[in-house]
Amino acid sequence: MKRILWWFFIWVITLCAADIKVQYQDGLNIMFTGWISVLSRK
Repeated sequence: MKRILWWFFIWVITLCAADIKVQYQDGLNIMFTGWISVLSRK
């Protein structure tokens, strides 16, 4: 469980460092929703 959160944290930092653009917002929302469902299923 902690490993999942750790990789999620790294993923967010990577995206922030890459200077996220508006066209990626939909992708982020889908990804975020996916993570929510995965974590809530635990």
